[in-house]
Amino acid sequence: MLSFKRYASETDGNVAVMFAVTALTLVVGTGVALDYSSMSRAQSALQSQVDAGVLAAATVEIDENSNEAQTKKQRLAVAREVVEANGFDLNGIDPVLTVGRDSITLRAEMDYKLSFGSVLGLGTKRVAAEAESGLGKVEGVDIVLVLDNTESMNVDGKMDALKLGATNLVDAIEYSGSESKMGIVPFARYVALKDELRTASWLDVPAEYDTPQTWTVNFREGGTCVKETQTQTIDGVDRDVEVDVCTGYTLRQEERSGVKESRWEGCVGTRIPPYSERDDSYSNKIPGLLNVIPLEVSGLGHNVNSYCPSAITEMTNDYDVLRDDIQRMWTTDYTYLPIGLVWGNRVLSPGEPFNNTPPASGEVNRKIMVLMTDGVNTLEIDQSTLAQDEFRAPPFISNIAHDAIATEANAATLRICNNAKAEGTEIYTIAFQVTDGTTQSLLRKCASSNQNAMTAESNSALVAVFENIANSMGEEVRLMR
Repeated sequence: MLSFKRYASETDGNVAVMFAVTALTLVVGTGVALDYSSMSRAQSALQSQVDAGVLAAATVEIDENSNEAQTKKQRLAVAREVVEANGFDLNGIDPVLTVGRDSITLRAEMDYKLSFGSVLGLGTKRVAAEAESGLGKVEGVDIVLVLDNTESMNVDGKMDALKLGATNLVDAIEYSGSESKMGIVPFARYVALKDELRTASWLDVPAEYDTPQTWTVNFREGGTCVKETQTQTIDGVDRDVEVDVCTGYTLRQEERSGVKESRWEGCVGTRIPPYSERDDSYSNKIPGLLNVIPLEVSGLGHNVNSYCPSAITEMTNDYDVLRDDIQRMWTTDYTYLPIGLVWGNRVLSPGEPFNNTPPASGEVNRKIMVLMTDGVNTLEIDQSTLAQDEFRAPPFISNIAHDAIATEANAATLRICNNAKAEGTEIYTIAFQVTDGTTQSLLRKCASSNQNAMTAESNSALVAVFENIANSMGEEVRLMR
């Protein structure tokens, strides 16, 4: 029988062996765990860099003259640049970029050197990361810009800001590569058409004529004049102007004579309600307006002028034409929102007057209208005998009480907006330095959603709003996986 003492002496070696084996297993296990933890951190770091790289590649501005191979090369170069800029060493890593129709994928692999894996015969382990992003491409969009070109935009650089913001939107649509079409409706009291539409079946251009006219010109003689700053309210906006204030002078009058030429220069008025709000029934023609009705014809004691903004640009994907027409815009007259909106509908729609034909595929494009205004409705439709007989404009859009808000024009604005939305048009509104609460509320109701009702309190804010609209039109650039 084995004594306890002998047993103990004989098992010391066994315990030592078992301890050594257990210790080695623990060391290797701990090392592998550390390797795995470090490898996970390396994979996570690689993934974050690939995420950043694919987003940069998706949003980079591509040279419009690039072919498919060049475009891919540009995107890959940007992806690599972002990955390296974030402190990741691309030595031994060759990211692969795959460009699809609507998305791009970036994949990168690297060998991670194991510290303890060699014990198990593993020197390195392959680590991979992959990310996919939408391209943010605008597809199948018809966009019309309905832009306030009234005299109140001619202060403090407002018109320049509008031109910049609208041009940036055109640039964004062009760079999307979607070939989306755009149109422009500059509006004030009236709108204007290009001369080639003079003979359109839906337009009634009045006969042109000449009128001999004699008038008196006053000349100041003697006295003194000083410059004085006065506040004038134009289209609901106050602005300071310098005027000559003269005293102690006498007037000398001279009679002049000439011929007043009454011509159609593209200006058009409105149809009689309810056709004034509709985009149909063009047997009831749109009235053209001559540039001037001489006082000898009107009997009013003064000439009646038709002040119009620059001509409407019908839907096109010739972005150079769009940019040029934006730069040609000028300011004039007072605000009548309904005429801008109804012409926005006419530009977007198929058939008369502009026949915005759908794509060859037969699919109906998403329709978007962007209404920008800095003022309130200060005009309304006048169907009185005076308007028809003397203004020669059946009906005439006339000022109400001095710079007051025209409630009927507001009602017409909302009706046109609601009809457009019911027909599937998405409306954005921009209240540019609009302080009147009623008009702010009107523009919010006109917009398709609260998110589409935007405000801009400064010129720079207006430019930013147009950029926001461009971003919202496209598919949001995001990581898909």
